[in-house]
Formats: sequence, structure tokens, C-alpha cells
Amino acid sequence: MRLLRFVSCLALAAVASGSASVASADPCEDHIDDPVAVPWRESGVDAPRGGCLHADVGASVRGHALIDTPDFYGTIAGELVLAIRLLESDRLEWGFSLRALDGIFVQNAVLAVDEVGYGPIFGHIALGSRGERAGKALARARYARAELPFTRSRLDGSSGALQLGVAETWHVRSSLRVHLHGAVLGWYASSNTGRDGRAAVMTSADVACARSAG
Repeated sequence: MRLLRFVSCLALAAVASGSASVASADPCEDHIDDPVAVPWRESGVDAPRGGCLHADVGASVRGHALIDTPDFYGTIAGELVLAIRLLESDRLEWGFSLRALDGIFVQNAVLAVDEVGYGPIFGHIALGSRGERAGKALARARYARAELPFTRSRLDGSSGALQLGVAETWHVRSSLRVHLHGAVLGWYASSNTGRDGRAAVMTSADVACARSAG
């Protein structure tokens, strides 16, 4: 929460010289201006979101590598994620996403293994509202996002997760938006060797600056 307060204080300092027209502006007028989603969990269930509700279809390609260069030992992985978001009204969004392709290659001094799979599937729902902070327009979303069990290609166990959070998109100035996000996260994994579960609290903040041409 300290991070959110710090970013809010910085943004409040910038607000002082903003024009009065920003107060009536729509913080969601730019449909592409969402926070940069950088998840820490392997499945991506903990990825943050913005306070604006949208209807769209998307695809993303992600990759990561951890390599010991002298002998090329390590891991290389990549994935393709497909997503759809739908609006039932200006206050209700829901949707699904699927990791359609999940490939990994691992090599060490003993073996080299590659595997291609799919999953999991995620579902989400978000309730939106509008307001103001320091006289500037604010969009807020209260949401739930779940990783659905038994939606992976691996059938030797199951895993699932749930994120409950609040996200805000704050239109600080005509070219400046601040995204604030806080959530609780819980997940479990089960296999023939046993079951394990974890919980966490997370926060994040983004600042987006857009300049029009000309």
C-alpha cells in the first residue's frame, strides 16, 4: 500500500497545474491505455489490470529464458495467449482467456527435454464505477479473476487460483493517466505426491503519458 500512496502523492503534485476540463474528461477514452501486465506467477493469474471496462479481442506472445552461456544449460520457454472481453453494460465486464500454446525446452549436463502443451483457461468478471480524486476523473473496477482447474494439457494433477482486486485509472492531466492496483491472491496445486496452497497480497502502479502528434 505504501507504493500506491507514493504514486498518488506524486500524481497529486502534478494535478495542481491541470486544467479544469480534466475533471469532466473520460479516463477511459483511450481503449489501448491499460497497465503493462507483468505477472509473476507461472500461469499469469496475478497480472494486473486497469480501472476501465472494455470490450475487445486480443492475442499476446510472451517468452523467457534462463541460460548458462558457457554450456548452454538452462530453460527457454514461450507462450501464445488469446483473450476476449465483453461488456454487458457500462458497469459490467466479463471474459475469458486461454494460453493456447505453451512450449518449453530444458537442458542440463544430464538431459535435454522439450514439451508443448496448452492451458490454463481463465475467467473474469469486473464491476465498474466512476468518481473523482482531487477534482480529476477516476474509473474504478472491482473484479475477480480465476484460473480454472483441469484446463491444462497435463493430466497428472490439477491447479487453480483466484485473484480478487480493485483497480483504478486516474486521469491526472490531459496527457497523463495513473493506474493503481491492489489485490489478494490465492492458489493451489495438487498431484499424486500431495497438495499445496499459498496466499499473497500485491500492489502495483503504472503511469502512462500520451502526446498527440502535431
